[in-house]
Amino acid sequence: MQLAVAIRRAAGGILLAVGCAGVFHAARASAAQWLYGAVRYGRERPFHETLRMASLASRIYPWNFYLCAWVAESAFGGSPGAEPGERAALRAAAGRWCARSLELNPYKRNMNVLNARLLEAGSPAGAVEFWRRYVELQYWSRYNHALLAELCAAAGEFAEAARELEMARGGPGFDDARARVMAAWEKEKRQPVQVRAQGKGTRE
Repeated sequence: MQLAVAIRRAAGGILLAVGCAGVFHAARASAAQWLYGAVRYGRERPFHETLRMASLASRIYPWNFYLCAWVAESAFGGSPGAEPGERAALRAAAGRWCARSLELNPYKRNMNVLNARLLEAGSPAGAVEFWRRYVELQYWSRYNHALLAELCAAAGEFAEAARELEMARGGPGFDDARARVMAAWEKEKRQPVQVRAQGKGTRE
């Protein structure tokens, strides 16, 4: 009898603890979701304030992929027209939040695309290597081949870029990719032969 009572009390204690943990988890998720909504859909605010609020939301509930993805895309999207110092800060923020999003969901294409674009700025060859791995996972997507063609051209791999364009033909992104590959090729042809040779040696 006493054993049955002890078991019931233990079970009740476990259920109470699980319930409290669930309530706490739900409260964290609700608070973080409210902050996410305020940041994304609320009044316009300076981006440093947006980052501060997003960081707070992420500390409260670090499993919100959509928060990380939105902040990463917003930071990257705001960088082209920014001053040099601010542009570097925005790119760095985009990189951090993109990395967080990929930790939560390594297969989401938009964040893999963003990561490839971020890599392209500092290491075109690194961007090609990264994106080739993603293409292997989604090989029959013509968009994936279109982006790979662009990245190959940026890295000076024009023969590979031409092959990837053929894989991308007729798909989304093909026209833009072809235009960027041709622009990169025209730029390459304008360079002196010695500079092109040095560049190829560096890429290899």
